[in-house]
Amino acid sequence: MSVFTKINKSQLISIIADYDLGKLIEYRGISEGIENSNFKLTTSNGNYILTIFERLDFSTVEFYMQLLSDLHAHNLPIANPITSINNKFVTEFKNKPLALVSFEDGEKILTPTLDECFKTGVILAKIHLFSSNYEPFIKNPKDYDWVKETVKKVSSLLTANDKELIDEFFNSYNSDLELPSGIIHGDLFRDNILFFDGEINAVIDFYFAGFDYFLFDLSIALNDWAFDEEGNYLKDKESAFLDGYNSVKPLSEIEKVNFKNEKIRAALRFWVSRLDDLHFPRTGTLVHFHNPKRFQNIFKFRLIN
Repeated sequence: MSVFTKINKSQLISIIADYDLGKLIEYRGISEGIENSNFKLTTSNGNYILTIFERLDFSTVEFYMQLLSDLHAHNLPIANPITSINNKFVTEFKNKPLALVSFEDGEKILTPTLDECFKTGVILAKIHLFSSNYEPFIKNPKDYDWVKETVKKVSSLLTANDKELIDEFFNSYNSDLELPSGIIHGDLFRDNILFFDGEINAVIDFYFAGFDYFLFDLSIALNDWAFDEEGNYLKDKESAFLDGYNSVKPLSEIEKVNFKNEKIRAALRFWVSRLDDLHFPRTGTLVHFHNPKRFQNIFKFRLIN
């Protein structure tokens, strides 16, 4: 989360009135993340997260808000979207989509225990089970084709060896497999899970969600939860996460066979996206960048293991 679009108190008071959320008490910008402008609001009715979507169009944001609402209604720990007095999830601010969700208490665990890894695997599997029968569709915005195009965009930042390794992967990857698929989270890193009293209280930030392999989504999560900040592998955490996932939604044989390639693809997706964000940034008041080196290291580890 970041702040690219500025908003003042009088504008917020007007927005809160549109959502009938009581009186504004305080607000602040949130600097984490890289895609949207985010604010925490405290009103006389409670606490909320307001997001101004910088890149997404209105129909895409409406899809995401409906997805969150449906997940929440399915008794999954998801922040609940707030409707306006006109019964809309999405309104407009400076010609950009704006949405509000409930603020959920909890702590982001950046050094998770094995139990926390297990519980996160369980919740991801439950999301995938829900998604298996979810009819609304939206394309994964960071799919395999996007990765290939972004590799071209950042090619001047890659060494000859980097390019050789990436080409090796592209030549081995089959993007037309019939693996179990559905709407994936797409970004289930440690900072997108909130724990409260030892349990998962909320899964947040679904704004990279889209249709793709569940195995790719699982690989995205493992590439964060099972590696330290330098990109060193933590086998016990990967095993605990997988144990949790498999206890709810066991991997099929075709998924097991293709697991390595999806782990590589997931690492490459975040390596090149972080290069793109760092070297081709947008202007923002509070902007947080992630180091691409970590996922470069994970990519190379996944290639040879």
